Amino acid sequence: MFVLNPGPEVSTEWMLYFEHLVKQATALTATTNFNASKVQTFLEDRLPLRVEADFQRAYKELADTGMMPAPLALDSSDENFSAMRLSILGNNLKLVHAGEYADYLWDIPCPLFQDVCGEPTLESTLSSHKLFVADLSDYGELTDEASTDSKYIPNVVGFFCNNIKKRQLLPLAITLVDSKLTYTKADSRGEWQLAKMAFHATEVNFQQMRHFVETHLVSVPVQVEMMRSLATEHPIYALLDYHFFADFGMEYFARRELLSPGTPYDLVTGYGATGSLRAVVREFETTSIALDLPTDLAAREMEFLPDYRLNRYGTKYYDAIKTFVR
Repeated sequence: MFVLNPGPEVSTEWMLYFEHLVKQATALTATTNFNASKVQTFLEDRLPLRVEADFQRAYKELADTGMMPAPLALDSSDENFSAMRLSILGNNLKLVHAGEYADYLWDIPCPLFQDVCGEPTLESTLSSHKLFVADLSDYGELTDEASTDSKYIPNVVGFFCNNIKKRQLLPLAITLVDSKLTYTKADSRGEWQLAKMAFHATEVNFQQMRHFVETHLVSVPVQVEMMRSLATEHPIYALLDYHFFADFGMEYFARRELLSPGTPYDLVTGYGATGSLRAVVREFETTSIALDLPTDLAAREMEFLPDYRLNRYGTKYYDAIKTFVR
């Protein structure tokens, strides 16, 4: 387990940490898009954006200016929604067992299981190990407390089926916990789309903070020990230095840009600065080096979802690095 240590806000120039921080912060700053205010004005001039086609057209016109690339995730289909859980999202997907989440699943009609899961009933879907859940049922509590009149991150639970015949992960149902309503593709197109948007909003806020803790903050003490204990010529130092690059800089910029009140991030995101900090503290309570990739995948029983990116690619990286280090 890790103790949250904010560290010094200002470092003296003779410290090795400061030398690395400056180098990393300089590299990160070079990736900054300085057109942010122009992008904001460009989009404001095209308000209101009422339908999906309005957003697609606005982003295409914005990309044509060269100020920023067009977003990649403009496809709102069920197939793409689930594909993102196999790639850039889905960090807490886990297998569902018989008796779990019964209150949310019991009234889903059998034809929907046949269509989405390729199984005739809930029971057969569970026994075939095809049903997965992303449980974010208490993450809405991290909504920015100072802006609840204008921000809302719902407590939500999403269910996905691994349809082996179609070779796709597909969304089965989304439950908004606060209203106790469960939505499926059998509902109106607008209701189903709003349910997917609600789930996506919560998961994006959750996953950004989990990624920050498990990928960057967990690496900082290891990087510090690397600098203390290994010669720069050591092959393990070369591997880790490349792998950890920018973690010091990201830790610094996170305190300044993500976890500080009044920043664009604070004003725009559902968690805001205070909610994001509470999310970081929450993630520290369950983060440990002992929870390595194989342990995490086994605990969530992700072997039943072979196309999951951490199964298909993550384990290969893990095994290669483990072999190199040994």
